Amino acid sequence: METLTPGTGEKPPEHSYVLINYKGMLPDGTVFDENQKMPMALDEVVPGFALGLVQMQRGGKYKLTIPPELGYGAQASGPIPANATLVFEIDLLDFKTPDEIAVMQQMHDQQLQGQQAPAPAPQPGQ
Repeated sequence: METLTPGTGEKPPEHSYVLINYKGMLPDGTVFDENQKMPMALDEVVPGFALGLVQMQRGGKYKLTIPPELGYGAQASGPIPANATLVFEIDLLDFKTPDEIAVMQQMHDQQLQGQQAPAPAPQPGQ
């Protein structure tokens, strides 16, 4: 992994959720995927991507080179040929741990429950 612009603060722990800008390329520069402000669960990406992200700091920009055995291996995936080395430019915008996500979900659920509570019945004479 190459640091293009250093970040600050903590690094995302395993099983985190990240918010990133990224561009995925083949070694010859062919772009196969690109996205802005993309949320991702580290548990749902190729191993090399997750291994790289847990070494990054919030606000940093990095170049990550993933060998085939930590990418898609012998399996071709769309425009990515079998046994391809993958190159990513990644901006780590933010991340949340699973515990932080759980707390946010609880707060959201409580807010929804509050909105769904029936209005009090009007009292006679009002």
